[in-house]
Amino acid sequence: MVELESEVVAFAATAEKLARLNSGEQANLKGFIDRKGVKYPQLELHVTEFELFSPN
Repeated sequence: MVELESEVVAFAATAEKLARLNSGEQANLKGFIDRKGVKYPQLELHVTEFELFSPN
């Protein structure tokens, strides 16, 4: 498991579903990391899918 703080980007249905999460809910995110832009070296996570986190 990896923990990090990063800006997160999602589009279309994935973004709509993420927006419905309640504050404090945890989720397993899948996607890719890319630079924020050509002029911005910061990294951001582009979420392509996710599922609510359920500890075993």
